[in-house]
Amino acid sequence: MTSVPGPSRYRWVVLASGAGATAALSAVQGGLPALGPAIQGAFGLTLVEVTAVFTAFALGTVLTLLAWAVLSDRVGERRVVAVGLAAGSLAMAGVAATDGYPALLGGVALAGMLGSSAISASGRAVFGWFPRGERGLALGLRQTAVPAGAAAGSFSLPPLAAAAGLDAALYALAGGMLLAAVAAAIWLRDAPAHESAAPPAPDAVRDPRIWRLSAASSLMIIGQVGVTSLLVLSLYDQHGWSASTAALALGGLQLSAAVARIAAGRWSDLRDERIEPFRRLATAAGVLLLAAAALAGAPTAVGVPVLLAGGVAAMSWNGLSFTAAAEISGRRQAGTAMGIQNTSMRVVAAVVPVGLGALAYAWSWPVAFVLMGIAPLAARALLQPLVGDERRRRRERQARLAGEFARA
Repeated sequence: MTSVPGPSRYRWVVLASGAGATAALSAVQGGLPALGPAIQGAFGLTLVEVTAVFTAFALGTVLTLLAWAVLSDRVGERRVVAVGLAAGSLAMAGVAATDGYPALLGGVALAGMLGSSAISASGRAVFGWFPRGERGLALGLRQTAVPAGAAAGSFSLPPLAAAAGLDAALYALAGGMLLAAVAAAIWLRDAPAHESAAPPAPDAVRDPRIWRLSAASSLMIIGQVGVTSLLVLSLYDQHGWSASTAALALGGLQLSAAVARIAAGRWSDLRDERIEPFRRLATAAGVLLLAAAALAGAPTAVGVPVLLAGGVAAMSWNGLSFTAAAEISGRRQAGTAMGIQNTSMRVVAAVVPVGLGALAYAWSWPVAFVLMGIAPLAARALLQPLVGDERRRRRERQARLAGEFARA
């Protein structure tokens, strides 16, 4: 029997480095919508045109994310994250230094293409360093960097743009990416190698379980990105809130979602499964977002809290999905599996802001919220076959461990 050493304390340093890289990229992803009114005013854009800016960044991450993920499986996470984020910071600084709407779109797309190195590579690092009984919590903590980074952008960027101009806010985003790149270069290390007694998983690219999980995650992202991308504009346009107050609401939503991701990860560790908790969170998200659509005409004190609760539920599942993808394919293919899942999500996420923005513009905000609520319920149904598969793998793992204990 191969002896596996206990987990190293250094795993927490790796978690912090990976979370920092994720937060820096998320600050751009979530910060741009918070700057939506400032961007709209500076360039004289329509609702569809300003949401296209958010879409350009998301589309950039889609184009290169899987390539970065495969590269991390081959050369390790440190070089991938450090080089990608550093180059992305230069691209974002270039956005601030140029003028014109086409340059804005092209620059944020390039920043997304380079910065996406932080997504799967940092997740792979955390997965490799933490044992199974801590992975849900660890990747939940790592995934809290997504709403936490976005919340930091939501709270700080609108006041910064109001005080010093839009360019200052964009330079701040570039600086955050550069700091995260330097931290990854110093502290992000590959996990110690160890052998697994589990049989090799099928090739991740050809594994239908990975694609089913990816499809469900892609449906879930409709509600998540819909809320985070359109909340500020919805509160500003539909409810008459000021841009700064609406941005504070978005920041509060992001912080609440961060707590929910940690709780969901720990819950999954205690249950020793990821898929069924994922399905339950999908149910909550769907029901709450549909309720928010039904209450669109209600007083703000009634409708907005329901929408925010739906947004928290719609953002709480990411760590579970990330962990499930890696556990299905195993450590050797964790980066690729996470890359497939994230690329699938981001293909959908790339068109959600502009698509839902166009739907709200042509029809109404409640119609957009209805679509955001239906999608999680469809994801719940799609995940059902994976519940049995995960439980089968758990029984097989327990049988292997019992056999090793008996031989010892």
